[in-house]
Amino acid sequence: LPVGPRSTRKAFATCVMHCPTTSARIGELGEGCEYYFRVSAENEYGIGEAVETSDPIRASQAPTPPPSIVPTDITKNSVSLAWTRPKHDGGSRITGYVLEAQKKGTDQWAHVTTVKTMDFIVKNLNENEEYIFRVMAVNLSGRSAPRESKPITVKESTMLPEFDLRAVCQKTVIAKAGDDIKVEIPVIGRPRPTVSWQKDGTALKLTQRTNAEMTGATVVLSIGECNRSDSGVYTMTGKNIAGTVSENLIVRVHDVPGPPKGPNVITIQWTKPEYDGGFKITGYTVEKKELPDGRWIRANFTNIMETQFTVSGLTQDASYEFRVFARNAAGSVSMPSDPSDPITCRDDIVEPRIMVDAVFRDVVQLKAGESFKLDADIAGQPTPSMVWTKNGKEVENTLKLEVRFTELTTTLTNKDSVRADGGEFVLTATNVGGFAKHIFKVKVLDRPGPPVGPLKVSDVTADNYQDKHISGLGEAGVRWR
Repeated sequence: LPVGPRSTRKAFATCVMHCPTTSARIGELGEGCEYYFRVSAENEYGIGEAVETSDPIRASQAPTPPPSIVPTDITKNSVSLAWTRPKHDGGSRITGYVLEAQKKGTDQWAHVTTVKTMDFIVKNLNENEEYIFRVMAVNLSGRSAPRESKPITVKESTMLPEFDLRAVCQKTVIAKAGDDIKVEIPVIGRPRPTVSWQKDGTALKLTQRTNAEMTGATVVLSIGECNRSDSGVYTMTGKNIAGTVSENLIVRVHDVPGPPKGPNVITIQWTKPEYDGGFKITGYTVEKKELPDGRWIRANFTNIMETQFTVSGLTQDASYEFRVFARNAAGSVSMPSDPSDPITCRDDIVEPRIMVDAVFRDVVQLKAGESFKLDADIAGQPTPSMVWTKNGKEVENTLKLEVRFTELTTTLTNKDSVRADGGEFVLTATNVGGFAKHIFKVKVLDRPGPPVGPLKVSDVTADNYQDKHISGLGEAGVRWR
């Protein structure tokens, strides 16, 4: 087994001969020096050609220290720490990390643990004491230099509950009747918050079909075989000693329409007052007036908490005006809003439709470096809202990708395409009458990336000389990923 010395001079020196196995340990190398290695096979007919390492190998040395170590959670008697991987492993695999602690006012570092992961919870600490922690990476050569944390005071920390709804597009879940709905929402807070649910302002009734539970660091809402009655505003409220936070999740279940029940209804929306009078807004009152000679009468008999309301008990083809009052926690009632424009009570809801050219019904193929443009026309009444998604996330404008909307059209343009720009782009159009979606499939053709090395030579055999009558013929199996 020949071995080359320092990579600065390519003169090879033999260090191992007659090695019966396919591995060997080379000693007496200069620490921190780089070497090339090569190996040749030998049989009764002689020594074959050598295979050489493509890159120089640095002789064993300690790794660099982890770039940072930070606390991720603090209680009255424990600290959760996490650190980052060293930028250089010193030429050999990192086998673990050593964690030490120093109490304020002392000079000694106490060993805490040795772990293979990049996090650890240090327990049984003294409340209100201040500590510094340090971590060292370990490889076959030894330990790295230590990386110290900032001084950390051990005391109970508090943090308001927070729900992460970024994975739920526009905080709205759309499903067809008969589908199962399952929404998993990350929730944080210190101490761990309790979570309660409401639907349309009243406590959510849990049944065999409807379930809301907290598992680990997430809260899960599940509805089996949903129907139209499951539609509504679901409010999740997280509470701990730091405070209370609520978030709304809108569920829309679309089904074939039922028989007319009459009379037909009108849904109105409004914005919050610019000034609340110094007290929290606690609700709204809606009044309606039938045109042309009607008087203002109250339209709701219970307090309205949201900024929208569906007014029922209206007459087909009659016209109405509406106005809204706000009430705050002091019991004060605002002046009425300006009346709405006259609205005729007529069933003119049309479910959304998405219309695309025939080319977008098949896979759109293009070469790397080219641009592609996806476009569609939208129909529906009222005007549908539109959103583009890819891999379950809303598509956002970047320097190379642009999404544009007009009232009834939309386009998505991508420049200088690479293979990763391809995939499935989903356009969804939604209004109160339902939703429609179209999946655009894009494939960017590019040359393949390189196989993942290193090459592995295996199953080396030599043909029988007497059979072949030619010396030195043989075969080898070469494997790669």
